[in-house]
Amino acid sequence: MSKLYLPVVARLSLIAKITSPVILLLLSGCGNAPFNIDSESDRNSMISSIKSNLNSMNCGAALEKASELFESKYSDNEIRMLYASALGCNADFKFYTVLTSVSSGNYDIDPIAGTTKFFNTLAQIFPSNSATDVKMQSFWLMQDAIQSVLLPNTVVSSFDQVVINTHNIGSILSRDRTDNANILLLFSSMALLGVSLSRYGDPVTGSYNQQQTLQTTWPDTTAVKIDTTKAGCSFATGLFNMNDGVAELSKLASGSLGTALTAIQVVLDKLIEAGEKQCKTVDLVADPDVDLRCKNAMKRLRFRDACYETDKDPLAASSVAFGVIKEIDSRWAP
Repeated sequence: MSKLYLPVVARLSLIAKITSPVILLLLSGCGNAPFNIDSESDRNSMISSIKSNLNSMNCGAALEKASELFESKYSDNEIRMLYASALGCNADFKFYTVLTSVSSGNYDIDPIAGTTKFFNTLAQIFPSNSATDVKMQSFWLMQDAIQSVLLPNTVVSSFDQVVINTHNIGSILSRDRTDNANILLLFSSMALLGVSLSRYGDPVTGSYNQQQTLQTTWPDTTAVKIDTTKAGCSFATGLFNMNDGVAELSKLASGSLGTALTAIQVVLDKLIEAGEKQCKTVDLVADPDVDLRCKNAMKRLRFRDACYETDKDPLAASSVAFGVIKEIDSRWAP
């Protein structure tokens, strides 16, 4: 792996200890006896069992116990990260594999065609088929969990909240979350975007060029807004969360990872500009509050359900998402 500055190494290593089954310590469980979640000793045994199951790639067993703890009043940041790890395991997410693959990619924009291999790389790293796996759903829930790993004493405004349940209130703002959570969110966002591209772009085996445009599924903003699968919004959600993470990690990374992140940032900027343009100059152009609505939508899109929240602005969010979808179609090589 390319040389990184020490802060990046330290943070990535700490995350990997939590998220990578390969290097998790093998901790003994307590047999198959049922746990009493109200017992601190039993909760600690459940946590040990989760880590043990992750180490042995027994993802289902890890997810079962992690879900129980996550849904309980005892949920805390350690449990949230373990729950996210179990969801990642369930989606075949391997942290160091992703890191290495991303670092070795070439994402420069072709000066003539305007295309980039960024989308090819993500589709290759994160293959997915809606008929045979639940990767997209796993990454949705994984992002929910990561967004609830908040810094101590953080107060989140109602607009910025991600309400998962009464025991796990998250934030769409990176500044509200721990550094480790934000780095993990960056790579899980890549995964979310990758599985979305893999499912709906029908990439060619080998080259991973796009065979089917995303606009085949979402031909306009309305199609995104009424999409019962909620998958159309995922492109924008993955994009905005990834953008936050790339901006932060780029300050610390060097070598091939730093080069890759710089090139990725250029691509992300183009996608964000396209989403904003769709909202401001097409769908909401006649609205006197267009600037505010589009700005708020772009902020809220860090939550995966932003296009469907009736108490927010689903039209503006769907408009931005559709702008992103169109721009991907124009920059993913056919």
